[in-house]
Amino acid sequence: MSEKPKRILHIVGTMNLGGQETFIMNLYRKIDRSKIQFDFVVHSKEKQFYEEEIKQLGGRIYKIDSMSKNLFCHMKTLYHILKDNRYAIIHRHTNSSIIWFDLLVAKMAKVQKIIVHSHSSSSKSRIIHKICRSIMNLFIDIRLACSKEAGEWLFGKKKFEVIPNGIDLKKYRFNEEKREELRKQMRIEGQFVIGHIGRFSSEKNQDFLIDILKRIKNKKKNVVLIFVGDGEEREKIQKKAIEYEVNNEVKFLGNRKNVFELLNIFDVFAFPSIYEGLPLTLLEVQANGLNAIISSQISNEVILTDLVEKLPLNNIEEWIDSILKKKRKENLEKYNQIMLQSRFNIDDVIKKMERVYE
Repeated sequence: MSEKPKRILHIVGTMNLGGQETFIMNLYRKIDRSKIQFDFVVHSKEKQFYEEEIKQLGGRIYKIDSMSKNLFCHMKTLYHILKDNRYAIIHRHTNSSIIWFDLLVAKMAKVQKIIVHSHSSSSKSRIIHKICRSIMNLFIDIRLACSKEAGEWLFGKKKFEVIPNGIDLKKYRFNEEKREELRKQMRIEGQFVIGHIGRFSSEKNQDFLIDILKRIKNKKKNVVLIFVGDGEEREKIQKKAIEYEVNNEVKFLGNRKNVFELLNIFDVFAFPSIYEGLPLTLLEVQANGLNAIISSQISNEVILTDLVEKLPLNNIEEWIDSILKKKRKENLEKYNQIMLQSRFNIDDVIKKMERVYE
């Protein structure tokens, strides 16, 4: 009789399309599920982007109230999930120490191993984060971070291990045929395409891209800005595009499962985040051989090729000049090879995570 797989409970805000969620799913798809299975607690009652895939892979998904909505109900429900299913390991993903409430519940439920994973180098509630950090650190058995900055932000001077956000890099090779096919479908043949992938939220700073487009439109004909992603600020950005009279030059594609194909249609990638952990998208962009212009706030750990240029957010003209100079380079296969040999290869990351879970 074969032994049942060890079930790890991942606690996340949502399992919608985003950096940390994509990392978890990249891990889940390729890990040996005969030995390790994932279940999920999310803080939303809504249908999740990855919900069906999770179920197909054998995972369970529990939907509970968020801490901000009803703290007592949140803690009580989480306690019963942990106790009733006898989880030995939880893996809590976060960018804020306010999650110490979840860790306390895990201790009360006699969880044997508490893993906390930092995915960003800042959060909205900085003061609360600093107050709660010392409490949070009391409950953690293993500290993980997607980057050095993210680890220092969440854990302070406590020891942590950096686990890079691994991706299946082979999928991201540039494909000329797919580029032409998708551009034809979207009716953007002959257009200069600025691309952006990310959740619509304040730290992603998509406002800045509308400002850029308004100015570029006066300098260059046949330019289009494509957003891939969704989020609470999407409507605000759509309204701004109308207000700035660039809505005919902007496409909002929403959440897409074929991001690896959509990268082929872009001529340049723009990423003006105010803060980040270690953005997966920038690894995918480089594996595709696509030029990227990113804010100077983003960690150098993500820069593995000469395709990435960092610029300050206080000089919009510098961004415009750089964007207009970019074009697809030749010998794009070399970038995928560089990435495959890097520490971001999902196969290497899986080995590290299996060791953590064991």
